[in-house]
Amino acid sequence: MNKRGQLYIPSNSQNIESTPKSNPWKKIIWIIPVIIIIILGVVFIYKNFYISQETNTEESVKICMNLCMKENNDNLPFCTAKCNLNINATKSQLCGDGICDNLERAHSLLCPRDCINKSYANVSCINGFEYNLSTNTCQAKNVTYICQNGTLNNSTNVCEVNAPITQVCPQGNYNSLTGNCEISPSIAYVCSEGNLTEINGTKYCVEYVQQNISQKDYSVYRTAQAIYNLNYGSGSNYQRLDLYFPANLASNQIVPLIIDIHGGGFEGGDKTENDSVYYAIKFSGQGYAVATLNYRLASEAKYPAANYDVKSAVRWLRANADKYGLDNNHVGVIGRSAGGYLAALLGVTGDNRTFDVGDNLNYSSSVQAVIDQYGITDFSTFSADLLSQFPNRVLGKGNDPYLNCVVNGGCGNRAVEASPINYVSGNDSPFFIIHGNIDDHVPINQSKKLYSKLQNSGVVSYFTQVSGAGHGGTQFNDPYIDQYVEFFNKYLKS
Repeated sequence: MNKRGQLYIPSNSQNIESTPKSNPWKKIIWIIPVIIIIILGVVFIYKNFYISQETNTEESVKICMNLCMKENNDNLPFCTAKCNLNINATKSQLCGDGICDNLERAHSLLCPRDCINKSYANVSCINGFEYNLSTNTCQAKNVTYICQNGTLNNSTNVCEVNAPITQVCPQGNYNSLTGNCEISPSIAYVCSEGNLTEINGTKYCVEYVQQNISQKDYSVYRTAQAIYNLNYGSGSNYQRLDLYFPANLASNQIVPLIIDIHGGGFEGGDKTENDSVYYAIKFSGQGYAVATLNYRLASEAKYPAANYDVKSAVRWLRANADKYGLDNNHVGVIGRSAGGYLAALLGVTGDNRTFDVGDNLNYSSSVQAVIDQYGITDFSTFSADLLSQFPNRVLGKGNDPYLNCVVNGGCGNRAVEASPINYVSGNDSPFFIIHGNIDDHVPINQSKKLYSKLQNSGVVSYFTQVSGAGHGGTQFNDPYIDQYVEFFNKYLKS
């Protein structure tokens, strides 16, 4: 009120009335539709712009890959680079509805192994073959090789016509003598008594290894291919032989026999010397049994002890032919130097019993083929033949160690009786004689005279002169082994 008692109302004040209060939620309700509209708009934009753009990119890669792979023979590295596709990061683009559903390439390198779909899972091979993912082919686990011609060499998978066993061995080494692949040692050497010892390249069971023959172990023993120290006589430790057999000899198989007689001037030599073992291996490899024999040397017994011994050995081998599978009717002999003399003696005395003394006299000591390597044939003319070829040679005046007389003029009837040339007849065995033309121990004229007498008597005989060869040596072995085999084959296997 003012001084006059009147009510004062300010001009800027509001007219206050007595009315109800308003609801605050009414202000929020109209905002909700706006928010919904905004959300729907964002979703619409995302679907129609962002998602559409990504889908179009994936589809375009698939289309690119399909076309590229078809045009470029499934060249995966080229196409993945061209289509900007990382195969490790986008398997979803290949599996399911992806490129691997293309049946033409369902099993190519394009599709990963863990992309499982019907096309890939149905791949299988029949007849024991195995699926090879790398080459997309069915392959055999084990290949069987069949040769239309020749024999399959299992070590090389090559069909070989004339060489079923070659120098290519899956194990071991090729042995040209036996034609086998062998692991050293090729056979097991087991000693029932004594110790296994190698002498001159040959393995023996011995108690003593000294070269003195009286100190060797003479027990009979054997390996897979030989029997050693068989007694063919009872008067001396020298009357023994070793008997070799062909490899893989069939049960009850009968084989022809070759006897090898070592040299040594009647003063040395042994059945285990290199030449004897060489011929034993060579001839046994050609299907022969081979007997390498010792005989009494001059230090133990003089003439005619060695003559008796070799005849006795032949008779003993015939007497035991059934036991050892030997062919009684086909026996050959080869000898060197003193052994050549003894071999020639066997060849010309088959129907003469002069030197048949001892056991088994009801068996023949004849042989059916002879190879005489530079042996003495005529003691009566030996000195003259030597001086004729070597005029400056000085002859010894002592006794010959075997004949026990002076050969150059003092042996008389003994020289005549001991000489093979004096027993030649038309019934003698075929001869193969070989001699070096510069032999200054036994002159080549000794062999030439024997050959001439054999020819004149109608005996089948062959003579070979080895130019530049002296008395013995390996030049008589390998260069002529094929001729020796051919000779024995002709007269012992026919």
